[in-house]
Amino acid sequence: MRPLILAAALLGSAPCLAGTFPTAETWSVTVQDDILDRMSVQSVLTVRRMDDRVRFTLDCVVSGPAARTDSRTSAWGTASIAGDVVTGIVEGSEDVLQLPDRTFTMTLRGRIGTWGSNIPGCTQRAEFLRDAVVDGIQAIDSVRRGRD
Repeated sequence: MRPLILAAALLGSAPCLAGTFPTAETWSVTVQDDILDRMSVQSVLTVRRMDDRVRFTLDCVVSGPAARTDSRTSAWGTASIAGDVVTGIVEGSEDVLQLPDRTFTMTLRGRIGTWGSNIPGCTQRAEFLRDAVVDGIQAIDSVRRGRD
């Protein structure tokens, strides 16, 4: 596991409860991995509450000199939110071959958060510290990040 920089922001149009995700109808998280100043992976997760279900989209971009050209990945599906854990199961993607068993999980516990995903082209694993909520914006700062 290599130490890398992670910067993320959790945005919601409604107040956020301590230890849980925003109660807004739509909110998003951006996770930026800077890998040795040679490449970056930006993953943008958007969560929408729709009547009795929760849907998500995940858009990721790999860019930088080591990547040579930008690579984009998009996936979407059903999410579930239980307290401080949101879990998503991919139902569709630009690449149908990537679909089987693709998931992500984000956990916010106190001041520590974690991200895990097996979606190719997106952030795989991350840990971060949460900052205070100001005007519905939840800032998240890096403490440690790594890949398998």
